[in-house]
Amino acid sequence: MNSILKNKISDSAYLTNVSRSKSLNISKDIYAHLWIPSDKKEEVYKLWDRYANSVYPYDDIELGIRTNYFLQILQSQLIANPDIVFVNLGSGFTSYQYLVNQDFLTIEVDVPDIINEKKNRANKLIKEQILPKRETLYLSCDFNDSELRVKLYKKI
Repeated sequence: MNSILKNKISDSAYLTNVSRSKSLNISKDIYAHLWIPSDKKEEVYKLWDRYANSVYPYDDIELGIRTNYFLQILQSQLIANPDIVFVNLGSGFTSYQYLVNQDFLTIEVDVPDIINEKKNRANKLIKEQILPKRETLYLSCDFNDSELRVKLYKKI
């Protein structure tokens, strides 16, 4: 097991962002690279190369297409429903609310370690005026726990 994140955040959350950034022309996620802390980039990119060589060399293309697909749906829904609330379950380090030109309420849900890291990183990037300010509510939930899923549903 790679010790990049000391078992606090899954390696796959960062690998996903490497894939999005490698397929920028497809994914359109200009912020994907920002979710990986500078001091971890080299190690995360090396891990992505090992993953691509051993498991799935086209992950960047697949994730680029998937990201673009959901981004297009979000953009069309914002046109049709400007007061939309976007609930992003298993949000990881996605950038959807920052990739569109209007602010709307986004509720991001993931495991506590990812949510804490995402919230802190987003606040830092917004303060530095790298990301646009967006209304985002961060909620933690381990989807493996049915009681927590019910509490999450009631909270939303």
